[in-house]
Amino acid sequence: RRGRCRTLSCALHPGETVEQSLGRLRSEAIAAVSRGCRLLLLDDAAAFAGARSFLDPGLATAAVHRALRAADGGGGENPRRRTALVVRSGALRDLHDLAFLLGMGADALCPYLMWELADEEENGVRNLLEVLQTGLEKVMSTMGTHEIGGYGSFFASIGLSDEVASVLGAPNFCGAFRKGLTFAGLEEDSRERRGLARSSRPCPVETQFRIYPRIWKMVGAVAKMEENYAELSRLVRELENEHPLAIRHLTDFRFREEVAVDPAEVDVSVGRHDLPILISAMSFGSQGETPFRIYAETARRLNIVCMNGEGGEIADMLGIYRKNRGQQIASGRFGVTMEYLNSTDFLEIKVGQGAKPG
Repeated sequence: RRGRCRTLSCALHPGETVEQSLGRLRSEAIAAVSRGCRLLLLDDAAAFAGARSFLDPGLATAAVHRALRAADGGGGENPRRRTALVVRSGALRDLHDLAFLLGMGADALCPYLMWELADEEENGVRNLLEVLQTGLEKVMSTMGTHEIGGYGSFFASIGLSDEVASVLGAPNFCGAFRKGLTFAGLEEDSRERRGLARSSRPCPVETQFRIYPRIWKMVGAVAKMEENYAELSRLVRELENEHPLAIRHLTDFRFREEVAVDPAEVDVSVGRHDLPILISAMSFGSQGETPFRIYAETARRLNIVCMNGEGGEIADMLGIYRKNRGQQIASGRFGVTMEYLNSTDFLEIKVGQGAKPG
């Protein structure tokens, strides 16, 4: 019915900064819900029309969602509970984008450029929907959440300024007030996007670097013993230096020129074990027999602790790693018997996990 739905323009208006645009969206959303609106549609269809520019839909979604949650709805009621938030955006390009916006508060998504591209192929839209559904189910399973709305708390950001990170409400690393991506940086990005959108010249999409296709051939050769592992390690280090993909590729330890303590004099033992290292629990089904046995034998040789996971122990392993093998009593108690429990000096009781609350 009229008045029950309101479309909010997810775009930078002429003369607007990113911060002002987010403030406008917050105000419009709160006003619409207070007048009885039951569905808010964030739509970026006008992002490159006229003098309007691109606004990141993730920031817009998070800003509206969190503003409604914080607003006073009267009588202690949360205004966010009274309305649905739908995002229609051409900036949704892959599974991660969808999961991210759902985590930031969207109730439903319309990635219209995905649909248009898929519609060019036979059964394209149906196949795309199947792939996205399977992907989102995998995301939920991997993160241990039982509903997609629980996904948001698992997000973190890298390299955002404080002003941008505060909009998302997620933990932020390697960013600060003066460092990292700022609103000014987003506005510059928006101007570049607008220039590309209005250009008559072909603008090919830059190919993203992916490390795994570069190393799979070498990995296969190492597995067949046609190449050595040292050469594979050299190749991986070389690619990581040329194309850093994670924080660990950009940082390292800073050591003093002279070591003040002789390593031979340092005691790192813990109780009866030589090193403070724990191989944490992994279920038998997640490993297979070969690594399952290797982890236990490694723990014995290094004299550290290796925890077993769900699925029980292989019969011929029971009792032979008593000092170095901890047995887990998982929430499902798969494979748990008295012989299993008596085969070790210590037990780990798993109270619960996201996918199997205790």
